[in-house]
Amino acid sequence: MNALSSIFFKLSGREQTLLVFSLWTIFLVCLVKLFGSGVDTFREWQLVNGKIDAHDTILDQEAGVNRKLEKKREEQKGVSYDLTLLQNEVDKIMRKFYIFFIYVLIVNPLTVSFFDEIPPLSRYILFLIFSSYVVLGLYLLMLSYCRLLAIQSSVFFLALITLELILSLTIGIPTHEEFRRQQPEPYQGASFFSQEFIDESFFKSKWVFDPQTGVVKPQNFSGEWLNVENNLRRTINKSPDASRTVYLFGGSTVYNSEVPDEFTIASQLSEIIPLDQDLKVLNLGASSVHASQQLARLKNEVNLDPQDIVIFYDGVNNVQLGVVYQNKKGYMYGQPKQENMFIGVLRLLENHSSIIYLIMRSAYDQEVKYPLSLIDSTVDDYVSSLHEANLYTKSKGAKFYHFLQPTIFTKAQLNDYEKNMIHDGLPLIPKTSKKALQETYPLMKERLKELNFSHSLTNSFDHLDVSPYLDFCHVNHIGNKVIAENIWRMIAEDIN
Repeated sequence: MNALSSIFFKLSGREQTLLVFSLWTIFLVCLVKLFGSGVDTFREWQLVNGKIDAHDTILDQEAGVNRKLEKKREEQKGVSYDLTLLQNEVDKIMRKFYIFFIYVLIVNPLTVSFFDEIPPLSRYILFLIFSSYVVLGLYLLMLSYCRLLAIQSSVFFLALITLELILSLTIGIPTHEEFRRQQPEPYQGASFFSQEFIDESFFKSKWVFDPQTGVVKPQNFSGEWLNVENNLRRTINKSPDASRTVYLFGGSTVYNSEVPDEFTIASQLSEIIPLDQDLKVLNLGASSVHASQQLARLKNEVNLDPQDIVIFYDGVNNVQLGVVYQNKKGYMYGQPKQENMFIGVLRLLENHSSIIYLIMRSAYDQEVKYPLSLIDSTVDDYVSSLHEANLYTKSKGAKFYHFLQPTIFTKAQLNDYEKNMIHDGLPLIPKTSKKALQETYPLMKERLKELNFSHSLTNSFDHLDVSPYLDFCHVNHIGNKVIAENIWRMIAEDIN
């Protein structure tokens, strides 16, 4: 120590300071190194201790684990994975497949077509058939893999059916057919009225559609009150062999399923025409067609001779199809008027389901505003078709006349029956049709004044105390007679 001291003090002050600083640095570095080693040692000890504890835990649980494994082995001894078990599972699946297969054999486009008098099947029917496949398949799958969901679905549909029955007993489904069976005001006193007549008028009229020409016409049928021959509603002619022909075109208000053959507009017009005019009348009315389709039928199916007469009696269908359904092409049998398939199916079902009827009524029995451009284009198309029909008829040496048909909204004074019918709305007078007709007809009448071959019959029923209307445009035998009289009066003035 003395030697160290003597050496230390022989150093200068500066050298002493450097030496002391170096020694302290070395000391601190060693101290840090020592502390680090201690920490590492502690961590290694913890790790080793943890492994020892884990091992002890495993050893402690070994007996329990072994017991569970042994129990599982005992349970598995009673389970057999032989062919019998697999066969049972396959049988369950095959039974459901057989159910599905038998349903498909019974319900398919081929079998259903046997019950359809006018093939091919509409796409609505095809939609329902294939939808039923999907529903049945999903239900069978749920029975296999989601039995609880299948049970819940069954309960839901049972509740739905119960609700349907309750609604059908309370509100029913008011249809045109049911309304007319009650013998409303236009049918009171009608000699032909009977439940059998209503059956025939609603269920016997079928339609043929030519996709090449777009022509819709009635299918031939022989009945007690309604008859269709050569795709024409029968007309009772006083002069069936006359050399000149009156071709009467229009929609369902010309076809006249509301009355027997002798009371159609065509038959009553023929009755009014004097024998010396040498004229017979043919009825070319067809359900839901408008002016452009009438023109197509005139061009493709009528051989006009000089001195023949062509009459278009229409207006309502052009508004219905042009404004309400926004379908310029018009109605084609088996095709929607202008709706997607889902809505079309609902429309088909609403007459058979009170629930769907209420849904559709709330959705469609509303006043809808249409753009003026739509109304203008509908009127333009209508006037254009009439112009073309007139030019075509004149080119054949025949005469063309147009008559704008009346509606319940053009009648000057409504009686209580008519007011109530408008108030009730669906199904006889949809608010959509009411709005469209009230907005379009004034413009249509104004434009038709420019055509010297067009005449308005919109006020033909103003003098009638008893209403002819069975809905907003279809009329009874008395209404048809009034129309026939007005048509002949205007034609006779021109002929004379």
